[in-house]
Order: sequence, then structure tokens, then C-alpha cells
Amino acid sequence: QYADGIQGQTFQPLNSGKLISVKAGVSARTATDNIQVNLYDAPNGNLLATSDANVNVPYIGTTFNFVTGTWNFSNANFTLVANTTYFLEFKTVGGTGMFIGNTLDTYPRGTLYKGSTPGSLAQLSTHDIDCLISYGAAGGWDASVLSVENGGTGVSTSCLLYTSDAADE
Repeated sequence: QYADGIQGQTFQPLNSGKLISVKAGVSARTATDNIQVNLYDAPNGNLLATSDANVNVPYIGTTFNFVTGTWNFSNANFTLVANTTYFLEFKTVGGTGMFIGNTLDTYPRGTLYKGSTPGSLAQLSTHDIDCLISYGAAGGWDASVLSVENGGTGVSTSCLLYTSDAADE
């Protein structure tokens, strides 16, 4: 159900600041592929920024070999504006399906979208992508959702996380 070649999350930063990086857990569905992250003004919208490099996600015979990827945006030199809606797209370069860490709809400022081709994205309002979006001159950060595993029990807790103070990291 969530193994499309393109998945993304709308979000609204609480503060303005330069986009630094995005971190998320991804898994190849059927073959090794590279995943690129792009920033748009809306789902199926206008491209605003592209990650400096792709993250390689190996397929090792299981569809749940999650890799934590970090996509940097230092070359994009793009500034997020507070309370503006953006769309963060995770896209396989080779077009294969992928899984991305997500959780139930706990982020009130956006939602998950998925599709197989550009322009075909559909809203999945029951879930959000589990990712960390770093931005701001002081290294401030925002998180759409952050899941924390509790003591190895396999139970996860979701929480909203917002700050513009790097000392809080």
C-alpha cells in the first residue's frame, strides 16, 4: 500500500530559515535504487530545491531493509518561510517502489502523499512521513513526526518536535 516510487509530506515550518537537511528511514521494495529528495510549493507543484546528492538504498532480499538517509540541501540555498506550506518529495531515481517510515496522522500541519509518477500524487490523510527537517541559520529544526522505540520493546511513540534553538538538539 505504501510502496510507491514517489512519496511525500506537506509541512509548514514554524520559523523561517535556510533548508539544511532532511533525514528519514527508507527501504527498497524490489531492487536497489537511489532516492532523491525534492522540495515543491505543493504536491504536483513547482520545484523549489533538490537535495545535493541521492541516497543509495540497497535491496538485500527483504522489503524491510530500512536505511536511515540524510539528504543535504547546502547547494540549494533555499530559505523556508514560516507558516508556508511546502511539499517534501522522496522519489526513487530508477522508478522502483520504496517504503518510507510513516506513522498515523499525528502532524497537524501536513499530510502524506504517494504515487507512481510525477503529477499522480494522491493524499493519504491517515498517515504522516516520519522525518526530521533541519533548517535555519542556527541549525534549528522541525520534525513532522519522530518515532522513538521504547527500550527495545518494539513499541513506538510519536511526538511533535519544534525548535529554532540548536542548543535543544
